[in-house]
Amino acid sequence: MALSEDHKPDLPGEQARIEEAGLKVVHETYTEESEGETAGKTSSIAKVQLSEMNVLGMSRSFGDFEYKKSDIVSAAESQAVICVPDVHVLQRVPDRDEYLVLACDGIWDVQSNKDVSEFIRSKNGENGNNLAATGEALLQECIHSDDNLSLILVSFQEPEPNVDTLLTPEISKLRLGAEEDEEGDLALSPGLAAAKTLNFASPEKDSKS
Repeated sequence: MALSEDHKPDLPGEQARIEEAGLKVVHETYTEESEGETAGKTSSIAKVQLSEMNVLGMSRSFGDFEYKKSDIVSAAESQAVICVPDVHVLQRVPDRDEYLVLACDGIWDVQSNKDVSEFIRSKNGENGNNLAATGEALLQECIHSDDNLSLILVSFQEPEPNVDTLLTPEISKLRLGAEEDEEGDLALSPGLAAAKTLNFASPEKDSKS
């Protein structure tokens, strides 16, 4: 589910502001070079044109001050490119929400919301819930983009419990488990037997003893 609308220069409200500030919106096309079903696919990207050599693929940003110096308009929020954000407040749905993806336009120029969602779900399963590896794989998938790539990937899924993190420091140093004795019966390993002799009294109880 898209949580925001990309600030593309050809959105009606964005384009109107850009043109009122004296600049114009142009479209550049590129051809998909990767292999597979999308190979050879042609896409168009809207950009703010400052000059023949200077274009910007977004209508809101930090910096890019050369796009914010129009003499036609005076207010900062009326410039061709502004840094005013859209703020949306949404209610979390724990049983539904899986991931949060924060990415720059270099990714969204070549991938749809659905494509990214399906890729992360599939690749993260292959990677054993390794978000770093999944994020790196997504960046590689978008490497043919003509823009820079940046990504923050957040998982809302509960991680599998790590037994080692549930043990006290004393027990984690011991070899826990069960071993078969000579008669084939399960017996406590030396580590577990030793663990049973440890004093687990809390500091509060110790202070009263």
